Order: sequence, then structure tokens, then C-alpha cells
Amino acid sequence: MPKRNSQPILIAFIALLLVTLACNLISEDSATSEKPLLTEDRPTVLILAPANGNTYAVGAEVTIHALARDLGAGVARIEVTIDIPGQPVILTQESANPAGEPRLEAILTWAAAGNRAYLVNAQAFRADGTASAVATTSIMIKPAPDIPPPAATSDQSSTTGGSQPAATEEAGIVPNLPGLAGIVNVPAPVRQGPGTTYEQVREYNQGQSITVVGRSTDSAWYVIQVDAGYGWILTTFVTVTGDPSTLPVVDAPPQ
Repeated sequence: MPKRNSQPILIAFIALLLVTLACNLISEDSATSEKPLLTEDRPTVLILAPANGNTYAVGAEVTIHALARDLGAGVARIEVTIDIPGQPVILTQESANPAGEPRLEAILTWAAAGNRAYLVNAQAFRADGTASAVATTSIMIKPAPDIPPPAATSDQSSTTGGSQPAATEEAGIVPNLPGLAGIVNVPAPVRQGPGTTYEQVREYNQGQSITVVGRSTDSAWYVIQVDAGYGWILTTFVTVTGDPSTLPVVDAPPQ
């Protein structure tokens, strides 16, 4: 009986395996809103905050955090558009280098208005006008009474072993509480207060462990321990172990 040559079957099997592996690699690196594909053809941009579906009260400060990268000429600017019918709001972050840079971060703010859902679009541009794909998230703006209020700041004294009062502007400190463990989700700035107008004091890396000891009055910012003091970081950048609603509400420090 003649011996069958198995070499063609083996070659066909290896070819099929390589094709399957290539497809999986393309799928894992494909451009999505969560993980844009980095190429030399154009820049990419990702919206880190707000999270899709976040709800804000009318008049609240909405912080938009976008991060753009470019393997080619560099990112010259980031444009964020809030899709308000008839009068879109356009916020821009320019690169310090007119020719562009490999990585450009934008932290922009908008005072929430209206009573509806809005699309927030971000796009990165090279100096020659080459644009990235548009990254999009949606937010909902509602009248203040429709937003559940944060836990009230405690005003009880500790003379009989009761709860310690939350920090005030005068005290400038956080109650001596153990806090909650947290992990930083993305590279994030730490500021002196709950807002982008406060000076940045530190930048934490993705995956860095922190201790969260308080929150802002609108629960948009956490108070965290920084060395021997405290700093403020956006809640969207942090994953907390435990119930954040148990954290004391801390007044914003004066600017």
C-alpha cells in the first residue's frame, strides 16, 4: 500500500493557523471608542471623561478629558464639540508646539445648560489639517432637583464619640478616617482642589494605588492622600473598593 504524503496537509494546517492568528490580532487592535488604532496615517483621540451616560445638573461644571496620540507628524490641537442644536459649543486645546507633538492632553470645562441629552465629540488634528476619527460620548443634563443630592456634610461634634465633622475651608483637613482603597484607571492629574482651575500638584500613573478619604459636594471629585497632605482627582479616573457614598463631603479649598 503506497505511503500517504502528509506534507501538504501539514502546510495547509499551518497556513490556516497563521490566518486565524492574524485575524485575532487585527480584531484586538481594531479601532474602537475604547481602544483606537494607532497608525501613521492620522492621529487618534480618546475621550477619558465624562463616561457615556453621565448625568449633570444644570449649571454644573462638566469636565471633558481627551487624550490624543500620533505616530506621524504630531497632534497640533484637539477640538471638543458639544452638539447643542443651532449653537454647538466648540472647545479647543492647542499644542505648545505649532508643528504638533506625539501626545496631547486636553482637560476642558463646560457649564451644563439645557434639559436634554447631548453628544460630546472629540477630534484631533495635525498642523496640516489631517484629522482623526471622531470619538463620541453622551451626557444628560437635568434640572438640579432631579439630581439626587450628595450626602450632607456632617455638623455633629465628637464630644460624645459621635461622627467627626467633615472638613471645612477653615480647617483645610479631612477627618481622620481610614478611607477607601482605590486604583487609578488612566494617567490622571491630581489638583489642589475640585476643578481644573486649581493647580496640578501631581500626575498619577495608570494602575497606581491610592487611598480615597473624601469627595466633593457634587461627588465629581475624590479627596485622596498625597504624601503627608491631600489632593483632588476626578472620580471618573478612579475605581474605588467600597461604597463612595460613605465618604465625607469636603468643602473646596479657597483658590
